[in-house]
Amino acid sequence: QVCLGPNPYVRMLKMPNSRECKISGRPYTAFRWKPGSEARYKETIVAAEVAIAKNVCQ
Repeated sequence: QVCLGPNPYVRMLKMPNSRECKISGRPYTAFRWKPGSEARYKETIVAAEVAIAKNVCQ
């Protein structure tokens, strides 16, 4: 809840096969969002399969 910010309607950008996973090295679909009007963009940095297998937040 902290990483999405106070707004319940967050606009996310979907970038298919745009990034390489930091752990597995495979390409994955990245998502980018801005948690607030004054905040910087946040982005997923690992693939969903790795996040599920290692039980970590993307």
